[in-house]
Amino acid sequence: MHILLAVVWSCALIALAHVLRDRLQRPSARRCLDRITGTVIAAFGLRLALGE
Repeated sequence: MHILLAVVWSCALIALAHVLRDRLQRPSARRCLDRITGTVIAAFGLRLALGE
């Protein structure tokens, strides 16, 4: 069951990326995604550093 869900989720992500390909390649979209990714990584690092 888990493998089936993973395959379906992966296919959905690939299909969505294909549909949004032109929008995702714009420099403004890349900057936005980079900011989101950086924020998530920094928050995760802070959580690890401050956690017990």
